Amino acid sequence: MTLSDTDGNEITRNTYRRYSQHQNFYWLLHLPQGKLDKKVTVTRDGDEYAVTVDLSCSREGCAFFKHLTLSDSEAGPSVNPVFWSDNFITLLPGESRTVTARVAADLLTGEPVIRID
Repeated sequence: MTLSDTDGNEITRNTYRRYSQHQNFYWLLHLPQGKLDKKVTVTRDGDEYAVTVDLSCSREGCAFFKHLTLSDSEAGPSVNPVFWSDNFITLLPGESRTVTARVAADLLTGEPVIRID
């Protein structure tokens, strides 16, 4: 479900699944997994980094409930606080989405690295 303003700009997007308490979610865990590609753009904005992450899902499957984290190295711990435009992402086959983040520059020793879990 998407909520847009009067000019058609997306304000928020949510994915819902109706279920009863007796349903089994086995099928959800075994959905074909799509390949999630990312393009990251980082700019310095005063004492913050502004990060834009363009995500796209392959047509072979879904990217379900993916979580983005930011760190200052590939193996380093997550940095907090990070102010994300969205936190858990679900993309259907062929879908794309742009997510933004802002983080204080003094929390990092280098440029931000985005990981998807």
